[in-house]
Amino acid sequence: MRKEVKLILFYITYVSIFLFTDSYYPSGPCTPGPGCMLFLLLIPISVILFVWDAYWYIRQRERQSLTCMLIHPPVWIIILTGLI
Repeated sequence: MRKEVKLILFYITYVSIFLFTDSYYPSGPCTPGPGCMLFLLLIPISVILFVWDAYWYIRQRERQSLTCMLIHPPVWIIILTGLI
C-alpha cells in the first residue's frame, strides 16, 4: 500500500476515533474528555509525521514523501475549520 493512502487512512481513523470518544464521553467546561485529549495528541503526532516525511524527502528524494508532506496542511485546514 502506498504511503499516501496509509497517511490518509491514519487521519480518517484517528479523527473518527476522537469524534466517537468525544460524543460517547463528552467533555465539560472544567474536565476535558478523551476526545479532547486525543485531539491535543494529534498535534504532536502530525508534526512528527511531517518532520519524518521531510527527512525522507531531503535524504532520499522520495516522491511519496513529498506528496505525504503536502497532505498534512490540507488535513489540518479541514480539521480546524470543522469541515469534517
